[in-house]
Amino acid sequence: FFFKQKTAYEISACLVGSEMCIRDRYMGDDAITYPLTLDLSQFTENQPQNVCTYELKAVCIHIGPIDSGHYVAFAKRKNNWYLFDDERFEQVDEQSVIHKDAYFLLYQQS
Repeated sequence: FFFKQKTAYEISACLVGSEMCIRDRYMGDDAITYPLTLDLSQFTENQPQNVCTYELKAVCIHIGPIDSGHYVAFAKRKNNWYLFDDERFEQVDEQSVIHKDAYFLLYQQS
C-alpha cells in the first residue's frame, strides 16, 4: 500500500486508500499490508502529531476473479470490529481486518 508523494498543507479528517489496479494483484501472491494506525507526521510541516495520526475505520475486501467475485466489508464501531457479508453480520477480532485481498481502506483522524 502506498500513497503518491504530496506536500500536505491542510490535514483532512479522513483518508481513503484504494488498490487502483486490481489486475496487478493477480500478478503474484504478494499480500497488501497496511497499518491499523497511520502516522503521516513525517510528510507534514508545522502540524501537531495528533492531527497527523489516523485510525483504520473500514476495509473493503474483494474475493474472486476480476470479472466477478464478491465484496465484504469490515467496519469499526466503539472499539469493536464487525464483518458485513451480504445478510451476515458478526463481530470479529482485529486480526481479521488485516486481509491480503484489501481493496479499499478508510482512515479517520485520531
